[in-house]
Amino acid sequence: MMRLAEPPLPRNRIPPTATFAHHCARLTAIAAHHCLPGGSCLPQALVLCRALRTRGLAATVRIGVTAPAANLEAHAWVELDGEPLGQEVGRYTPLPGIYGGKT
Repeated sequence: MMRLAEPPLPRNRIPPTATFAHHCARLTAIAAHHCLPGGSCLPQALVLCRALRTRGLAATVRIGVTAPAANLEAHAWVELDGEPLGQEVGRYTPLPGIYGGKT
């Protein structure tokens, strides 16, 4: 059974960066599933990116589209060190110049 919330990690027990980022991505996805209408990816990505940047991690929001063979689809996700967090985004082509920035 999936739990809605997990206790925060004590500051002296924060796992390595990638592990922590993936943990945050999973918790953000759970919260989005229960709180966002339709589970929109953009607000979820923005919340996750902000949470990671608050911890000093250089997370970036990426926006990508599918090839226009059928219907055009768009998706937003968060990357840390070029790695997507918490999901497979291989079918989307990232748009250049849409992500990043400084907080």
